[in-house]
Amino acid sequence: MTGLDLGNLTDPASQVLLVVAVLMGVCLLLTVVRYVLADKGTRVSMRQAVRVRWGWVRLARMAGADGHRQDAGPAGTDHLVQGRPRPRAQGADASDQGQARSVRRDRAC
Repeated sequence: MTGLDLGNLTDPASQVLLVVAVLMGVCLLLTVVRYVLADKGTRVSMRQAVRVRWGWVRLARMAGADGHRQDAGPAGTDHLVQGRPRPRAQGADASDQGQARSVRRDRAC
């Protein structure tokens, strides 16, 4: 027989597939049990949490809050300037940021 034979569990791929399927089933069962045992308000909160988890990227882009920087360096080093922590915004940059924040607040309201 070609392909994956689930009748023969001596194959390592079959064993891994079985373990993954069992773990996913247990997680799904626990989630359903938690949802069924929760009260009405908690169920609403759980549904909202799922909606936020799955849709936060789209919502962040719509709000203009995607923080992607083109000049970012290797992970964990983009907050450093020549080996030292990057200074906070001061002077003209700080006033520009304050104006941008107020514009965003006005636009959001």
